[in-house]
Amino acid sequence: MSLQRIVRVSLEHPTSAVCVAGVETLVDIYGSVPEGTEMLEVYGTPGVAVYISPSTERGRERADARRWRYNAGLEIIVVMNSPSNDVNDSHVQISYYSRHKPQPLAYTVLYLTCVDITLDCDLDCEGRQNGSFVDKRQWVWGPDGYGAILLVNCDRDDLNCDDRDNCDQHVCCLQDLEDMSVMVLRTQGPAALFDDHRLILHTSSYDAKRARVFHVCGPEDSCEAYRHVLGRDKVSYEVPRFHGDEERFFVEGLSFPDAGFSGLVSFHVTLLDGSNEDFSESPIFTDTVVFRVAPWIMTPSTLPPLEVYVCQ
Repeated sequence: MSLQRIVRVSLEHPTSAVCVAGVETLVDIYGSVPEGTEMLEVYGTPGVAVYISPSTERGRERADARRWRYNAGLEIIVVMNSPSNDVNDSHVQISYYSRHKPQPLAYTVLYLTCVDITLDCDLDCEGRQNGSFVDKRQWVWGPDGYGAILLVNCDRDDLNCDDRDNCDQHVCCLQDLEDMSVMVLRTQGPAALFDDHRLILHTSSYDAKRARVFHVCGPEDSCEAYRHVLGRDKVSYEVPRFHGDEERFFVEGLSFPDAGFSGLVSFHVTLLDGSNEDFSESPIFTDTVVFRVAPWIMTPSTLPPLEVYVCQ
């Protein structure tokens, strides 16, 4: 659910970049075009879809194996739809030509590593954590609507505890999980990529006061496996990859909707690139899910009954 990313290539050395499956990458060539360039040719290895937008007035076309007239409005867009098996196992090559020379003036190479990252929850209330068919950033009412529901965990499943279940930062008994919603982070791609890239689960300080998140860090039949990672004073969490491609989280509500709280709570996962030479980290991609906290519904005892049932 991220906007188009821009990657700048260089004539001096190959460039490496990480792309997310299904997300467009715009290749910036304008700092590396050799003098005298009139045409260019773009080639992508299998699995890399390359599109050319010749100008702002014209739509995009597949690059294929033809030459394109170079102009200041030309754009190169790259898309990969399947995660890579190894780091830098795909690439795009851009060759620059003059009409007066049969050989290219120069060329640039962009090496690509594709990862697939999704943060999912039960959007149709059927127990399936898969949001690929809808916009997970929205919560839609109505018969054709969708959106995950979050319960305020205000009961007391462990009778040995004095407080309600959502008053502490622990899972005291496994029955407590039945009042929580499941959120799943799925990642596919080379394990070596995460040597210098991090996954950060985060929320706003406003939403952290209204929901709490537990990460499953061990066997699910043990209460000690559920680590409190978001909520109250915790707004971000670096996700370790305990279980490889899939990490599970349990989410509980802390407060009911009221005049100052619409009931909507958002969680995000961001992939950060830490491979920069200046040791800074830059965001590559963010995925978002939205929960709506179920309201408190209580029927007053003063309402007249509609039907009365008697059993013997």
